[in-house]
Amino acid sequence: MKVVALNESPQLVCCKTVSPEDLAVGDFIAITRSLIESPSFLWCCDATLQKREDLVRLWLMPTDIQPPLKVCAVCLPFVLTKSVDRRSRLVDLRKVQIVRVDPKFGRRVRKQYRKLKS
Repeated sequence: MKVVALNESPQLVCCKTVSPEDLAVGDFIAITRSLIESPSFLWCCDATLQKREDLVRLWLMPTDIQPPLKVCAVCLPFVLTKSVDRRSRLVDLRKVQIVRVDPKFGRRVRKQYRKLKS
């Protein structure tokens, strides 16, 4: 645990939304929103509101908080990531919004999750 002197203030670290072009191997990312698409005829059954062939798009926030993912490879719009349990996951950036997590925070969270799993 770090001790902070009275005249020192702890540094506030925030996640930053990142564009896909700025991703690099080794970055830690977290998914903040996911896109769900549904045909409009399944949505409201009212032809006066939307055409039958239109898609209804909803941005949803994840209900469970996942630890940061580590970027292993980038081939836009896809990103190969590795989770805490060392499983690979392919993320489609067209369907999610991501943020870059501070590297120190990412490593620390992943380390804590590994301790919990073992």
